[in-house]
Amino acid sequence: MDNQIKKIIVIIPYRGIGDAIFHIPLLRALFLKYKRKLIIISNQVNHANEIFKNETFYKKIINFDFTRGSILNYIKSAFKLLKIINNFNSDLLILTDPSSRIAIPVLLSNSKKKIIAGLIYARNLFKKKIIFRKKFLPSNLFELKKRLKLKNYFNKYNIKIKEIKKNYRNKKFKYKIKIFFNIDSHHNHNNWGVKNFEFLIAECLKYSSKIFINFSPKNIKMKSDFSFKIKNNKNIIFTYKEKINKIIKLIYECDVIIGNESGPICIGASLNKKVYSLYSKKFSRPESAPISKNIKYYLFNDINSKIISKKIITNIKKFLIKK
Repeated sequence: MDNQIKKIIVIIPYRGIGDAIFHIPLLRALFLKYKRKLIIISNQVNHANEIFKNETFYKKIINFDFTRGSILNYIKSAFKLLKIINNFNSDLLILTDPSSRIAIPVLLSNSKKKIIAGLIYARNLFKKKIIFRKKFLPSNLFELKKRLKLKNYFNKYNIKIKEIKKNYRNKKFKYKIKIFFNIDSHHNHNNWGVKNFEFLIAECLKYSSKIFINFSPKNIKMKSDFSFKIKNNKNIIFTYKEKINKIIKLIYECDVIIGNESGPICIGASLNKKVYSLYSKKFSRPESAPISKNIKYYLFNDINSKIISKKIITNIKKFLIKK
């Protein structure tokens, strides 16, 4: 039956960069099983184009706006998605989230076979997906792998990247490591404050030849929260104006990645960097954990910031010794 499946669509409605990375094993396994390049319909904000740029498993990536919005927008979006799906007359259509607003156009489409993660029977469409939401996305995708009977499924989340000449080394510095800081997070729910990062960055300058400070362009005000000393240090570069493909390259060049649990943390883990991730129990959880074993997590609160900074510096020193 597998040889009858010639066109495959995979819909990835998730917003996060990390969410796109979590799909890599599934997409690679689908390509290996069916020997067909995939058509991917992805959330326009998860940067799937850049994350999958050097992969061979896809034919086309269509960016779609999955924003909920008003009821009118809900209906328009459903019809638009249905039209896009029907244009391909696919043999297999896979949706990796059971949200009803996306599942309805999938079920109404002309695709021959439809599989929706977390949804076995269409009659359960409007029931709350509490169990699905409680699990980490990689666990749900692994369950989807079982339904699809994908044997060549490997839990490897590495982003493929073309080799880059690392030309940042500075002979004047005793220590040659390069550090990337990410100081914001999704919806800014999980932010270890700028002042905490400033203290840590100042300490890290003693051990690094170059430091990059990253945050979303939408959070430009964060730059003004840094002191003049940090903003005007010639060995510190702010990267908020850079596109995600440049951010990926910078992270690839760096030795250590530090920051709030976020997309760049997931990228660093996917590139097998030494990663130190900070998260707040109130707003987030360490979802990047399945990507790499090379991540160390720090649960922060209002009173343990100096302790965390000292622990990270201690670990960087140990890293330098090993290096």
